[in-house]
Amino acid sequence: MPVDIYDFKSLLPGEKQFYFLTRSDEHEEWGVSSSIIQVSETLPAKHPVIDAICDLPWQSLRDDEILMVAAAYRYFSIQFRENLETALAFWPDDAGLVRLYEEECNTDNLSPWPGVAAEDERLNHDEFIRRLLALEPIDAPQVEAAGAAYLARVRALDPLTRAQSIVSYEDGGLSRVFQAVLRAPAWNGISAQAFKFFLEQHIQFDKNETAGHGMMVRHLQANCDVTPLWTAFLEILTASVPRAFGSPRRTPTAEAEPRELRADDFYPTGNWTAAVA
Repeated sequence: MPVDIYDFKSLLPGEKQFYFLTRSDEHEEWGVSSSIIQVSETLPAKHPVIDAICDLPWQSLRDDEILMVAAAYRYFSIQFRENLETALAFWPDDAGLVRLYEEECNTDNLSPWPGVAAEDERLNHDEFIRRLLALEPIDAPQVEAAGAAYLARVRALDPLTRAQSIVSYEDGGLSRVFQAVLRAPAWNGISAQAFKFFLEQHIQFDKNETAGHGMMVRHLQANCDVTPLWTAFLEILTASVPRAFGSPRRTPTAEAEPRELRADDFYPTGNWTAAVA
């Protein structure tokens, strides 16, 4: 089960190697795997961090943990809206971005939904998530802490990278994640049902090859500079659902000179945010 990612060192020009801590659920042992990607190339469809998110054990989620995922996703949705606004600041005349904004922000494409949105009501998608969580509140302080850290981390990134992240989200990345989340076995309760509706609708929004959200922004392209945003998404998920997704807390270190890789010593792209379950 991949739980975190570290940028160990540059290899050839324009190339980075990413190392994952992985755990064998059968043997409960930790190990290291790696993947090399070209940071200057267009973001690959099989990006290792997106793979890591999709490979989380979604099928093991309990009812309350589905709502923890929804609560964590609300923070993602907030940064998505902010990044989309940033993209529009870079490319205000881009027709695809303008149309995407109209379908993600102050929109009625999720209305109506009982207890969340009235008929023809226009609202931001992160507001839809906030309202569905209010229907069945959960006590999950770890989500609030992880969410605050996540937003601070994303907001510290450079604006162009945040703007380009929209392409990686809409052109297949999020659809893969949503399909993975839907592997959860049970969707009991009004909040979970509303979240499931949200995920299913967004898969439909993104996948249409002639009018889908991916098509609207694909021409802008994104490269592997957006990897830290996906890494942050992975980490808020592992921190928010510690029983199912938890990872061991370690303190990465860095040395001045390269040396042989050890499983507990990396050049990190981010900090550990999840404790042992």
